[in-house]
Amino acid sequence: EITYGDWSSDVCSSDLSTIESPRRRAIRRFLRHRLALIGLVTIAAIIVLAIVGAINVVPYNLLLRELRFKAIGLIQFVVVVVSSTTMLWMAHHGFGVWTLIDGVVMLRVLTTLLVLVVARWTPLLHFQWADVKPFLRFGVSVAGSRSLFYVFQKSDIFVVGRVLGTTALGYYALATQLATSVTDNVMPVVNQVLTPLDRKSTRLNSSHRT
Repeated sequence: EITYGDWSSDVCSSDLSTIESPRRRAIRRFLRHRLALIGLVTIAAIIVLAIVGAINVVPYNLLLRELRFKAIGLIQFVVVVVSSTTMLWMAHHGFGVWTLIDGVVMLRVLTTLLVLVVARWTPLLHFQWADVKPFLRFGVSVAGSRSLFYVFQKSDIFVVGRVLGTTALGYYALATQLATSVTDNVMPVVNQVLTPLDRKSTRLNSSHRT
């Protein structure tokens, strides 16, 4: 049986020709099995993240609509502390690449659980195609517009790299990143606050009119 340490010592040795043929075949089988296992776990993690992310959408936006930013900040603080501590422990005890995969899954799952508890919202096992169609049309249009906007944003990088070369592209990308760093970091926070405030003021105005 080939362990990870045996594989590392053999592959990192300066004279690979001394490796016996059966041992080399065993190392290759070990690598194939290891890569296949990592691939399967990664696919499973992506599926879990997709499901957890879908469950998190409604209660998280309910907290935003109610302007409960303190609760959201507390949830994010607790999640970061717990996930970071757990990932450090896993890395220290030799979990390797699983530390990154399990850390991301743990962060998303714990965030969703805390958001569900704080928002006091429970998903119902209900599905009707007629109810899904308007949301699906809206989601497709939003995804399409964002995809086109992403292509529009990155088209200049493609043109500069294609015409002027990689060196000029490096200078251009760094200059663009420095020029837009303030708006890229500030505007998401501002939009996250202004959007629920605008909705709340709209609801208050409509209630006063009635």
